[in-house]
Amino acid sequence: MSARGPLWTCEKCGRTFANRNQSHACGRHRLEAHFEGRPPEVRTLFDAFLAALQENGPVTVLPQKTRIAFHVRMSFAQVTPRRGGLDGHLVLARRVEDPRFLEVRTFSPRNHLHRFRIAKAEEIDARMRAWMREAYAVGEKIFFFRGGPHDFACATCHGEDGKRIRLQDLPNLSSKAGAQKGYTTWPAYRVSQGELRTFQWRLNDCFRQQRFPELDFTSPASVALTTFLAYNANGAAFDAPSIKR
Repeated sequence: MSARGPLWTCEKCGRTFANRNQSHACGRHRLEAHFEGRPPEVRTLFDAFLAALQENGPVTVLPQKTRIAFHVRMSFAQVTPRRGGLDGHLVLARRVEDPRFLEVRTFSPRNHLHRFRIAKAEEIDARMRAWMREAYAVGEKIFFFRGGPHDFACATCHGEDGKRIRLQDLPNLSSKAGAQKGYTTWPAYRVSQGELRTFQWRLNDCFRQQRFPELDFTSPASVALTTFLAYNANGAAFDAPSIKR
């Protein structure tokens, strides 16, 4: 067997791949870029918002192209810096009708997006901090939420090592190695179905097997689950499209 060649490194994002010019989601986003051209008070307001979130425990900050997400197992909040302050949302397990929320969108009984705008640090008061605590808990618990007629959760099959179903090993998606194995191999060709399937389809299929309601495409829950896996899989080479049973 011939020796494997050197990995190809993408000049834009620094990721490495077995194949040259491998197709992948490329891009690195700096936190500082979100504040360029904006008054320094906006960065001060962001730091105050982040500090309030961190009062509940560790928070991972994920700068993205148009927003900044906050992650605890899954993303539970996001903000977009503007010249006049911060636009953002919190994901809560209940619907809160309050004038401080510009919009409330319900995606499921325990999945409600609350959009807000903050212009000054005084608005990050005790009431806002209480909602932050709720959102923090949502981000931490969605992966382990149990429900449906079988009382299943994502973690029932994918929360620990050594589990199998129908002679198949199930990846532990809460671990880095398991998430890398699961997340980076979609889309995939399913031999048993004769179809190329997407990662969104795979999430929906898990929900179907749990007898959960269908996971709405681009809903906060869908984005949160995807972000959780992407965060855990960070650093792995993209290995799709792949072939699965």
